[in-house]
Amino acid sequence: MKVLKVVVLGADKVGKSSLLEKFLLPDNPLQPNLGSTLSKDIYNVNSKTVPFPDGVHRRVDFIDTSDICEFPAMKRVYIQSGDAFVVVYAIDDARSYEIAKALCEEIYNIKGRYFTSIVLVGNKIDRRSGRRVSTEDVMNEMEETGLYSETSAKLSVNIKCPFIILFENYLQNVRANGHDIKSRRCTKSKSVCSQLQFQADKPFRSRLYTV
Repeated sequence: MKVLKVVVLGADKVGKSSLLEKFLLPDNPLQPNLGSTLSKDIYNVNSKTVPFPDGVHRRVDFIDTSDICEFPAMKRVYIQSGDAFVVVYAIDDARSYEIAKALCEEIYNIKGRYFTSIVLVGNKIDRRSGRRVSTEDVMNEMEETGLYSETSAKLSVNIKCPFIILFENYLQNVRANGHDIKSRRCTKSKSVCSQLQFQADKPFRSRLYTV
């Protein structure tokens, strides 16, 4: 069965693992997540069945690369095998933003210039007073990905937004080429998060263009 592989990339200490862990938590941490199954293997792959914006549950492998970015060969393998990418930087660390841009460029070099399944994420918006990378500068410099979000893993702000963006992008590509991963079941839900949260996330969602 085809599984969608989402790879989370970024510099050290930008909150990659925290962002992914917060997204994978049940909506109500006091209750078991009966609607999803979650497991993690020795390769930092978190497998989970999640509802997409079209209401269909699909199996997704979320790959946390926090332990492998020092090894270029491993990073290249993850990029080659990945279907979609969350590239994270910290808004209070300009160097991490430069690394994120370099990672996006590496993805394009491997996947091709017309690859669209990348969302750039500025994490740690709770550190507004220490911001070193402005939203406006990022928007002005984005020429390829066109998918952007800002989050705070620490405060659980906009955690689902980057993944919603990727899932929407995936569905757009499915409509274009007709190839879908095998679904598990349907639900009345139209979003990975509630409509209220989706509306709250909107200011941090920007699609510059999609090739």
